[in-house]
Order: sequence, then C-alpha cells, then structure tokens
Amino acid sequence: MRELIDKYLRGTISEDERATLEGILARYGYQLDDIPTEEDDSYAPDVHSSARMRANILHANSARKYPKNTIWRWSLHIAASLIALFTIAYLLNNSQKQNNDDVWLVTENPGTGILKITLSDSSKIWLNARSKIAYPKNYNQVARQLRLTGEAYFDVKRDTLKPFTVFADSLAIEVLGTSFVVTNYPEERKRSVAVVSGRVQSYIKGNSQPAQVLHPGDQFGYLVDNKEVIRGHVDDVDELHAWREGTLVFRDEALETVTSALSRRYQVDFTFTDEQVKKKSITIKIRNEPLTTVMKVLQAVSDISYEIDGNQIHIQ
Repeated sequence: MRELIDKYLRGTISEDERATLEGILARYGYQLDDIPTEEDDSYAPDVHSSARMRANILHANSARKYPKNTIWRWSLHIAASLIALFTIAYLLNNSQKQNNDDVWLVTENPGTGILKITLSDSSKIWLNARSKIAYPKNYNQVARQLRLTGEAYFDVKRDTLKPFTVFADSLAIEVLGTSFVVTNYPEERKRSVAVVSGRVQSYIKGNSQPAQVLHPGDQFGYLVDNKEVIRGHVDDVDELHAWREGTLVFRDEALETVTSALSRRYQVDFTFTDEQVKKKSITIKIRNEPLTTVMKVLQAVSDISYEIDGNQIHIQ
C-alpha cells in the first residue's frame, strides 16, 4: 500500500493501481483526496506520508462504527445460535434422563444363602434365597423405588424428602426410614409385608381399601388367587427376619408355604398326592439342620407321611 501511495503522490500510478488504491481507501472510509500532498501542512515526503496514512487507516479501522442494522443482524445471529445451543443441551439432558429412567438394574440371589446389599443411599437389603430386586439406574437422584421378587429384609436409611417404595406384585410399601420384611415368591399364594421397626404405609393396587398404616409386629398383604386381604400381628418381631440367621419360623402357615421355603433352602422339589394336605396349618421352627431331621420334625407336627427319592420328596 505504501508503494501505491508513493506512486499516486508522484503521479506515476497506473489506472489499475489507482483503482486498487481507491478500493483499499474506500474500505476504511478514505478517498484519494484525503492523501496529503505537498500543499498540505501535514505533507511529509515518501515514507513518512504513506506511514501516516497507514497509521490513520489502522486507527480508523479500530474506531469505525458499524451501522445499526448490521449490529442487529449480528445480535440476531448470536441469539439464534445460543437458543440452538441451549435447545440441543436440553434435549440431550432430557434424553439422558429418560434413558436413565428406562434402565433398571437387577441384583439376584439365585443360591440358597443370604445376599446382603448396600444401596447408594446407605439403605441395606438382605435378599433371601431365589430372590431378586430391580431398581432404576438413577435410584436416589429423584426417588427411591425398587421391585422385589422373592423375599427380603430392608433396613432403610431415613430421608424425609425421598420416601422409599417397594413394589411386590400388586403390593406397594412406602416408608421414610424403618426396617421390614417383604415376601413375594411367585410360587406362593401370599404377598405380604411385616414391620420390624418404625412405621410403614402399604396398599394393594387395584383394591378400594385405603392405605394401611403398620407398626412393629403388624403384617399386611393379600392372597393371589382370590385377592383376599390378610392382616395379622406377631409379638416377637425377631421371628420375622430370623431367616437371616438361618432359622425359619412358621406360625399357623399353610404346609405348602413351609415346603416352599424348604425347597429353596435344600434344593429339593415337593409333590403332594392330596391337594388338601397343602392347606394344613403348621407351626414349626427350623434351624440349620439336615433335611432328614427337618422332615421327621415336620412329620411329627403335621401328621403326614413322606418319601424321599433323590431331590424329590413326595408327601401323602
């Protein structure tokens, strides 16, 4: 550019070079007449004049004001970009949240022992044999919910802002912080909850009865085949979760409920020649003893006869 200005001042600039110089000056708000000549007080020969012009051009470029409509166009472009950015971020976050809501994690105890689990909120669960729980991937972020199949003892960490809810088939149990036992084995007739400590609220989905408030020792549930509501009470709450220590306690339970528990513990199958025998009411306490010993005790308290054939036990 300095060379073009010098040529212009000397009068040696060509038409093409003149047009180029005019274009450059026009971009920065100058015209050819703005270039100082010998008649101007500010004129300085050669390098100094072109240098001053270049400095003025740079200064003009930094101080130049843009038209209002250009500023508005830029503002609209920036606003549109920000809106698009926030929209994408919201959709991604919402999609991630929805995905987390849809993903359920499963913990299963397929064996004969007891499996202890500690959840992210410090609540503890003891899973009985052949039992499993399922809970959402985002458990404890918004709510504390899980589903149970089988039997489990819950020791729930208190949180008044996020109640702890267990779904066992059609039975729903909601607590703030307490301990209780839920039974929901698919092969058994009964779905129930029994409170060990604290207070529990429970209801049956599809049942018109209001939610029941339960206290230590209270039992509540229903029978699967006829949806009959059942409620009871035990004085010794330790019996409700004695299975954690290997002791099975049954009070006025159907024989089929007892044999179902024995099947899970000893990995055997029971068959009955008389369906009515299944409904016999049994009260018995079973510790960690050999199956043969247990069957002799069961025979004595229930007046049954049985035959053991490998892992099959036939009851008459």
